[in-house]
Amino acid sequence: MAANFIAISGMPSSGRSVLAATYLDAVRGAGGDGRLVQPLKADSGTIRRLAVLRAPQRGVTELGLGWPARERILGDYLSSRLTAIAETEVKPALARGITVIADRWVIDHDVNQAFFATGSEPADALGQVRPPGLPRPSVTAVLVVPVGVAVGRAQRAGTGPRSQDRDFLAHAKRSYESAATAHGALLLDGELPVKRLVALLQEAVDRSHGG
Repeated sequence: MAANFIAISGMPSSGRSVLAATYLDAVRGAGGDGRLVQPLKADSGTIRRLAVLRAPQRGVTELGLGWPARERILGDYLSSRLTAIAETEVKPALARGITVIADRWVIDHDVNQAFFATGSEPADALGQVRPPGLPRPSVTAVLVVPVGVAVGRAQRAGTGPRSQDRDFLAHAKRSYESAATAHGALLLDGELPVKRLVALLQEAVDRSHGG
């Protein structure tokens, strides 16, 4: 396999992370060298500390920060994470012929900011918050599932309340579908078996090379 930069985006509980890990295994199983990056992974101490700041309808916090201010800080922090991962991991790996699979990339950042910070429709918000100079994926796959499926999966997995918030999930599904159309991404049904998703993704990668 030739080295590629592949971004796998999608709504919560869509199977995005499973597909990223499984595709990485496929790359390695075919004799290639691959690396998984997770620039927007939400378990860092910084994100947890910022996330406890309350929304304005519950009053400002002791720091004087309401929801919009918090999301601007989070947005800037995550933009810097994208830039740092791109410069320290993605670009060097690609230069060495290593395939890079990003579990979430710019589209995911845009979708979250559209809901939590800007309040604008996805078509207006997409592209406004992305940092400059990021490498463009050769293929971007976007996974969606029905809202009810996402809620059921999140409940079974015991994930956080945002992953079970129907308003956010409806926004996310609509936004990811819009983004896939606007950016020519590969839109995937997250209810398909992961082996089928890997095959569809590989077909898209092959097409990106003219195969």
